[in-house]
Amino acid sequence: KPSPHSLHGSKRIEPGRTEPVVQSGAARVGVLLPLGGAWSVTKRSTFVVVANRLPVDEEITPAGREWRVSPGGLVTALRPVVTAHQGAWVGWPGHAGATVAPFFHDGIRLHPVELSDDEIELYYEGQANSTIWPLYHDAVEAPVYSREWRDAYRTVNERFAAAADQAAAEGATVWVHDYQ
Repeated sequence: KPSPHSLHGSKRIEPGRTEPVVQSGAARVGVLLPLGGAWSVTKRSTFVVVANRLPVDEEITPAGREWRVSPGGLVTALRPVVTAHQGAWVGWPGHAGATVAPFFHDGIRLHPVELSDDEIELYYEGQANSTIWPLYHDAVEAPVYSREWRDAYRTVNERFAAAADQAAAEGATVWVHDYQ
């Protein structure tokens, strides 16, 4: 049985690069190989971004699971830097309860963090958006506090920290974003 990280599938040529496709179950994920060798999703990176979301959006197609680059400003700004440093990105894959193994997309090692519906509601909608966001935006809205939100925030952030620890090489630069 082939390794879930083995390279096979179709190739498309871009200026100066070859981009094989990695298949893991139903997932099809683009991998950009550096000249002279393959990357490993288990290799630790010297530059890691930790954000609420991964820089990709999942799309289910007749061919299976596909990932598309997210259109947001953080992704637009940091993706070229992360790619240039053969870096990693830690974040939620966008669907509650989604269990997704680490994978590559456009030259970035992606490390998904699984979250439940309750955790998203308490940690992100509650603590991050209702408590922390107002504090960093001149209290446009009055912050709201809840011990339950804070407890969920701590639990989720411990999970993000563990994923970042697995992704980061010793001495790595870890860019923490999005109220983590």
